Amino acid sequence: MRVGVIYTIGPYLLPALVRQLLRDAPQMPLLLNENFTVRLLELLKNGEIDVAILALPLP
Repeated sequence: MRVGVIYTIGPYLLPALVRQLLRDAPQMPLLLNENFTVRLLELLKNGEIDVAILALPLP
């Protein structure tokens, strides 16, 4: 799974998320990408990440 997350949320959310995913799906590849919202949306639209965790709703 390719997960994108904004810089401000990453340090708070990623440690617990990674622990949970490693426990529940240890064989699943996990790639993390911390970036700005605009860049994460580009990556998501281009299929370069599977999910983006953002702070604000999209317009």
